[in-house]
Amino acid sequence: MASKAVQIVLDKDSSIEQIQQFMIQNKLGLDCSGFIYRMLDFLLLKTKGKRLKSAVGSHVGNTNVQKLTSLRLSEKIEDFTQVKPGDLVKLNSHKEIPHVFVVLENLNGIIKYAHNGITQLNGVQTGEFRLDNIQEDLPYYTFNPKNGDGFYRLKALI
Repeated sequence: MASKAVQIVLDKDSSIEQIQQFMIQNKLGLDCSGFIYRMLDFLLLKTKGKRLKSAVGSHVGNTNVQKLTSLRLSEKIEDFTQVKPGDLVKLNSHKEIPHVFVVLENLNGIIKYAHNGITQLNGVQTGEFRLDNIQEDLPYYTFNPKNGDGFYRLKALI
């Protein structure tokens, strides 16, 4: 059975609530890795003049947290003081589902980040945590380096 096409006009007459409802009904949006892929694609284009697809080898739909933080594509950052904008923070939620943040700023050990995930709010969010207090500052996620959690830098940005 063919599905019925649904249309929405994204102009000044469409409210944010109408657009959000349309996206929910049609299961549109980005998960955390899709959001990070788009952010890194923009950063790589601005700094290196190339697209992320050429570095990763796949488009956004075939990319996930594990791939973005794999040793093939990223370097693990052992010295947290060296974390800089564009670096990735790999975490696990309380359900052990991998999640990823992108670092926006490192201000003397206070990491400002962006992500697209589920907390008390849905959608793109920003926040911060202290390097010396990661677990306490991130109540929705666990940070367990034994599980591969940590900071990663995409090799294409080096």
